[in-house]
Order: sequence, then structure tokens, then C-alpha cells
Amino acid sequence: MTLATIFSVLEWANPWALPAAVVVMLPWWLRAMARRRGQGVSWWACALQSTALLAVTLALAGPMAPRAGQAGRPWLVLHDASASMRGQADLPWPDGTPREDYAFAASLHAGRGTELSPVDRRQTHVAAALRLANDARFAGAVLHTDGQFQDNFAAIAPAARALAEAGVPIFIVPADAPPADARIQNLTARQSPDGQRNEITVTVAANARQIRHLRVTREDIRGEDVSPSRPASILPTSGGEDDLSSSNGQANRTHNAGETPASRDTVVLLDRPLNLMPDDAQAIRVVDAQPPTGVARYRAELSPADAFAENDAAQIVLPPVTRRVAVIADASVPPPTLNFPAVDRFTPDATPSTDALLAYDAVLAFDPTGHTLRDAATGLANYVHAGGGLVLVGTGPFGSPADANTPLARALPLLTNPFQRRPMKLFVVLDASGSMAESVARPGQREQIKFHLAVEAVLSLQPHLTAADRLVVVTFANQPRRVYDSGDRPADFAALKQALDAIHPTGGTAVVPALDAVAESPNLAGRQGLVLLLSDLRTEPFDAAAMADTLRQAELALAVAAVTSPDDDASPPLHALAEVMRGPFVALSTLEGLARVFADFLRQGRGDAIRRDGPFAITADTPLGQPFDPPPVHEYFLTAPQPDALVLARAGDDPLLATRTAGLGRTVSLALPIAANQNADWPHWPGWNAFLDAALAWAARPAASTDFAATLERRGDHWRIELTGQSETGPVNLAAVTAAVLAPAQPNQPADVRRMPMTQIAPGRYELTLPADNAAAVAVTGPDNQPLWRGLLPQLPPAEFQHLGANENTLRTLAELTGGQLITSDELRTQLHERHIRELTPLWWGFAIAGVALMLTEWALTRTRRKAG
Repeated sequence: MTLATIFSVLEWANPWALPAAVVVMLPWWLRAMARRRGQGVSWWACALQSTALLAVTLALAGPMAPRAGQAGRPWLVLHDASASMRGQADLPWPDGTPREDYAFAASLHAGRGTELSPVDRRQTHVAAALRLANDARFAGAVLHTDGQFQDNFAAIAPAARALAEAGVPIFIVPADAPPADARIQNLTARQSPDGQRNEITVTVAANARQIRHLRVTREDIRGEDVSPSRPASILPTSGGEDDLSSSNGQANRTHNAGETPASRDTVVLLDRPLNLMPDDAQAIRVVDAQPPTGVARYRAELSPADAFAENDAAQIVLPPVTRRVAVIADASVPPPTLNFPAVDRFTPDATPSTDALLAYDAVLAFDPTGHTLRDAATGLANYVHAGGGLVLVGTGPFGSPADANTPLARALPLLTNPFQRRPMKLFVVLDASGSMAESVARPGQREQIKFHLAVEAVLSLQPHLTAADRLVVVTFANQPRRVYDSGDRPADFAALKQALDAIHPTGGTAVVPALDAVAESPNLAGRQGLVLLLSDLRTEPFDAAAMADTLRQAELALAVAAVTSPDDDASPPLHALAEVMRGPFVALSTLEGLARVFADFLRQGRGDAIRRDGPFAITADTPLGQPFDPPPVHEYFLTAPQPDALVLARAGDDPLLATRTAGLGRTVSLALPIAANQNADWPHWPGWNAFLDAALAWAARPAASTDFAATLERRGDHWRIELTGQSETGPVNLAAVTAAVLAPAQPNQPADVRRMPMTQIAPGRYELTLPADNAAAVAVTGPDNQPLWRGLLPQLPPAEFQHLGANENTLRTLAELTGGQLITSDELRTQLHERHIRELTPLWWGFAIAGVALMLTEWALTRTRRKAG
């Protein structure tokens, strides 16, 4: 290693001292002056003196060398890229200090977060960023954040403590300079027991002085609102008070675009400017003296928009007090006569939206096919989960096994599922002859091999098979070949694809050996056997009747998909075989739509989901507390009860009537198709209307106690619910008060309801604190499940915007857990420099010792030479 290389890796504490190195020339200048006076000074003495002076000068400059393994390590810079960091300045960074940048929001990304989507920015999860920081290739980590974390400390703490144990240097720089913003901090609504008065309280806060405009409106959503395609909004998905009152007669009315006044009105309750001061919340109370008889959705909005438009609006939905029932049925169902104060009737294609359904305590729906309510299914399920009651006469969707996992199916007590009731062993027999190697062109797509398209169709059967089904795939050309057999297990479509990809179509089209091989050992094990055959029509001639007898003896049904061409025989053997077997035969000029054909074959092979050819007697005691002596049924849906359902009546061994609790609501299923030509005598049964009344009464949303009122308050990332009970005799004290909390709906997940006790904090007062993101609706009950209060929680701005600027408490806790330091952005350069200095080894003492040693050596040698002379 050269001297230049050594000096290039050194750093200097006092680089200003380095120019003083010119002093090394002083001994040589003194030597030259001495020689002019006739005195002699040896060159080696001058060299020793110059070297000593150089060593002392370098020692004064404070040389430092990086420790082994730490040279050139970059700092990890973690940028909080969530939406609440909008407008924050970037970090100052010392020149020459290496760094690697990562951004974190809902997830962790390399870079500074410019590629993050708006969805990613709506949450702040820091745990993954902390785990990345515990990497020995980094000199340390700088965390620039406002501390508005949505992952709780149970997830953060392990990663934070690991950093502390590893001794990783952590600098936490709070982002404490957000742009000026005003936000809706809270929105609450109280409903009088008689439904004649609603009180809405809006809390507005700001982080800087601002003048903003507050507008509070009520949207009347009545039963006539027929908007099933609208998103379901009910499932999310200190200062003085001003008293303001308004009534329908005095308010301004506007209508949403595209909607009629008969279906929806927007009533302006408040429209006024607000003079907001920093860190001073204002609570504005609005009294709606004449609320509508339907659903009231109250919305508060601030204008004009500022840097954080996401926190400028909030809304809350209040159902009416008047008890109502909705009936959803088409013209084929005779209208029942119900004993309820108000009954509204709708056709299936005009089913109200989820919000509009909240106007009803219960819904009676008729679906004799499983397809009538398909468009309204999700809205009905959300309505039930939020506390509504549903009585379904008929069934929900059952077109494929996937329908069993739809929101409505998960809410019903009886599941129409022919796929589980009729397990199948499916034999797919594929033509792999040379003609299947020909290319075909699908419209707008590149050319593909016929056999490859057939493979795609076979793989598309996956959502149509259940865990109880079994699958065998046989290919044939000159000879048959069993390429896949699931055995006693469900089909593994990854293994099936791998097996089919290895097939190369070639040879003749000998279909008889393949069908004989399937019929020899079907091993159905109690399952329905179906042969699904795909071939062109260029097979060998064979006796269709004899082959049909062979398949029937093996208890196999047949469905044929044939690839045709203009030159094919007008009456090919495969067509004749399908006719003798009474199985479906579909001719395709191309393989376009083959996957749909295969799925149809499979549905037809399982048979109908309705059991027909009655009458069938019904066995039941007194379901729903009413005498039950209906006429026999002539046809009914083959169903299976959900695990927590209560079966109340059966047709033979099959469940016919059942009840269930789903979310905060209740459902009743009567698995009967009722229409003009199906069980037509049931609507004329004398007990029909009384039975429906009893079912609706059991399922209907219970009326809350008039003695109890609730106050909702958002505190950071939590809700505080306070329930107050006051009767004519004083505070209402109960032995136990329980809250059932419905979490926001999640895709493809069942309703999540948690039950927890409320704490009594004073006479007649009870409270409960809930995580804000895990609660959408609450139903409170007393002893013996006595309903006390129920309500939907307001939809407030996301927690990301509930507080702008640094959350000092959270960041202080994080610093304690990680062993890091909380510093300002102005201190960052100094702290990084000091940390860098601590990682260097000082060498000044070595140069100082060398300088002193050289000076002593020169003195000793010079003195010795003088004595010798």
C-alpha cells in the first residue's frame, strides 16, 4: 500500500493544521544560513528534524482511520411516504455521507416513494422499515416520520427492541412542519326516541389560523331509492358549542344529479364560515327538528379544499324510528298480507340500496330461482350484518361452488349447494391425435394449437369442482393414456397442468379404447360418474349402442364437445353415442367458448338443485313460536345448514326451514320455490301470512330502549362509546351491559362480530373504548339480551389525518424501544458527523510519539557526535 493510498483513507479532526506542514522546510533553511556563516549542519540531522516537525504537525491535524469492516457503510434513510407527510420538507444531508433511501407507508419500497399509489399512502406501517434497519451493511438508520402509525406497538415492539439489542444507531427526525389544515375531527348524532328530532354535533379543528366554510346537509334516503349499484356506505367502511336549529320548511332543497325528487332530497341544515385558531377545536351543534321518515344520512364538509382534502368531510347514517318492512318479489309471487305498521313492495330489479334498506326493520325476499336477487345480494348481506333482518323464501345464488362464499350465502342459514350434496368423479377424455395439433386463430388473438385450447378449458374447471370431487384425465390418439388421476384426494390443478403440458398431439383418433379404459375401473365410491369427452369427429366407426351399454354398466354419464369441420360426416358415431346416452352434444367450429361448455356440462351432470315430483310431507314442531301445519311441498331446494344454523322444519331428511344470527342481524330461510307454477297452494294456506309475520318478527331489528342514549367520540385511533340510561325514577343501573361490535366488511370474509362488556363508570353510565378501524356498527344489550341501543359509527376521515404534525408521544416511545435519539432536522448534520467521528480510530498520538522520538534521536545523535569531535 502506497503512502498516497494510506493518506487517502485518513480523515482529519483539525484539517486547518495541515498547511502548517511547510514548517518542515525550516531545518533546511537554517542549515543553509549556517553554512553561509561557515558552520556545518549534517543533512541527516536536518532530515530528522524535518520528519519530527512533520509528525508533530500531522498529530495536531488529528488523523483518524476507519475501523475494520465499517469503512464506507451507508446510512439507511427511511422516508415516511404516507399521505399525512404531504408538504413536509426533505432532510438536510451532509455532503459525502453515503446513504440508501427507502420509503414506507402501507408497505416498504426502495427509493423515496414517488412510485407509491394513493392507496398505499393511506396508512403508515413502520414495523417492516425497522426490520430492514437491523442490517449490518448500514452504519445506522435515520427515520423521518410524523409517527401516525397504524400498525400497533405489538407489531412494532419486537423489531424495535431487536435494534436496541443490536446497538444500531437510530436517529428519529419528527416531521413537524405540516401545511396549514383544518379537519373534521368528529361527527356525532343523537336521535330522540319518538324520531321527531335529531341532534348533530360536528367538531372541527385546525393546526393553524384559518377561515373555512362548514356545510352540514341531510340526505333523505327512502325506500324509493332504487340504486343497488351504488357502493354500500354503511360498512366501511376544546371549544364552545353553537346551537343552531332548522326545519324542512325553512331549509334549502337540492337534488343529486340523475335522481328524482321522489327518491332523494338533500336538505341544507347549516352553511356558515368558521374562524379557526391553532389547536382549538370548535363543536357546532345542529338540531334537525323535522327529520325524514326514512333513512337520514348527515354529511359535514369543509370548503374550500386545502392540502389535505381527505379530512374535509364526514358522514353518519341514522335509521328511522318508525317500524317498516320491505317485500322484494316479482309479479309471479302473490303479495302476502303482513301485520306491520308499514309495508313497501319492490321488484327485484328495483331493490333499494344498502343505505335505503336501513329504513326497514326487516326484509321479506322471494327468489324462486337463485338468480333473482343476484344483483342485490351484497347489499342485502351488508344490511343484515349491520343489524337488519332478512326472511328469504327460496334460495340465494348457487351457479357454482364459488357462490357458497358470497356475502349473502354466508349470511343465510341454509346453503343451496348441489356441489357438496352430489359429489362427482369426472373423467375428462381429450383427443390428442394429430388433428389436435392444428392451429386456430381466435378473434383478436394470436394463433394457438387446438390441444392447448383444450388444456385451458380443462384447467378452467377448477372453480367448478369441490373438495369432495375427484378428477381423472385420459388422452387418446392411437392408444389411450391416463395422464392424471387425483385418486382419493381433491384435484391438484398445478400437477394436472404439468402433466398436460407434456402431451404432444400426434397419431390417429381411436376413441373406443379410451372409453373402454374409463369404463373398466371407474371406482366411483358413491360419486356420480361423468365422462366429458372432447374430440373432433374423425374417429373410427363403432357401435354406439354397444358403447352406451358399456358406459351405463359402469354407471357413467356422457357429455360430448365435438370440433367440427365442413367435411365431417353428417351423422358421426360420437353424435349417435350422445343421443343413445341422452347426454348433451355440442358442436364447435372452433374451440371458442369451450371452457363455458365444459362448465355447463358439469352443472348438468350434477343434476338440478331442486327436488321435484312431490308431494313431500313436512315435519316440524312449532317453529318461531307459531303452529305450523302447512300443505305438503311439491318441490324444494336441496340445502345444507350452516354450522351455527337452527333447523326448524324438514322435508324428509332435508332441511327446509332454518334461522341464524349473522353479524348484528338475523336471517330466516324457507327453501321453497314459490311462484305461479311452483308450490302454488302455499300462498293460499291459511297460516301463510301468520307464518311470515312470525318469521319477520323474529328476524326484525329489535327496537332499542327509550331510556338509553349513546354518545360517540373519536379519540385518535379509538372510539369511546358512552351509554347513559335515565328513566322517570332515576339512573338505570344494570347488572351487565354487553356491546356487540361489527367490524368493517372485508372481501371474501365472514362478518366479524366481537362481544365485550361495557364498564359502568357512574350511576346509569357505561363506557367502551374500541379501535377506530375495527368497528362499523354496535348493538348494546342488557341482561337477557334486552336491546338498549344500536347504531352505526360515523365515517370519519382516516386515522392518517386525525392528527397532523409529529405525534410526540408515539415517537418518544419508539425512541425508547429502539434506543435511538429524537433530534430535529437542523441537528441531523451535526449528529451524523459526531456519530461518524465515533466510528473512527484516532491516530494523532502515534504521530505525536513519532515526532518526540525523532526529536530525541536527533538530539542524542548530534550530542554524541559533538563529544566524539
